[in-house]
Amino acid sequence: MNKTTQTLRNTSLEHFHSIRRPAAGDALTVDDPASLLMTDFSRTEPLTLSRDMPIDEANAAMRERGVRSALVTDSAGRFAGLLALTDLNSHRVLALATSRGQTRDDLTAGDMMRPRYNLCGISLQTLEHSSIGDCLKTLQQTGRQHLLITDPAQNEICGIISASDIARALHCPVEIPLIADSFVQVVSALQS
Repeated sequence: MNKTTQTLRNTSLEHFHSIRRPAAGDALTVDDPASLLMTDFSRTEPLTLSRDMPIDEANAAMRERGVRSALVTDSAGRFAGLLALTDLNSHRVLALATSRGQTRDDLTAGDMMRPRYNLCGISLQTLEHSSIGDCLKTLQQTGRQHLLITDPAQNEICGIISASDIARALHCPVEIPLIADSFVQVVSALQS
């Protein structure tokens, strides 16, 4: 698409004193369509990290982009898992490094990510018939902060909905209970 661009007419903001805010009734509810909250990867490039990236670099990359999660890829660029900031700032880091006789500096995004076989997602078709409440209940039942959206026809991860997206949209806190998915996590939880 080779459209000629133009400079838009602009105006001084000298006399603009107020900021528009959503009306009280404009907040989304749990009954609204979940598709309103999906970050669509065909429109927003997801942050992807190599599984070999050191965790401090991964942490810095996520903070720089202002995201709380990133997709992790293998050396061929294929989806390998999901890494959340909470994973990098939890006791799991020290527990894993200690159990391997390593230091924090030795750990990579691949070490700390949740591998794709431990993740759940819903299809784009399911999303189209789901409410925000359905997604919230799914996150709560699985103990996950992120729900990946899939396109089964293309075998692609095509989007994501996070618990923080839901909390922002509903203007209320969202509680997601932590569910351990490994023995190391169970032991770490008992020790803390």
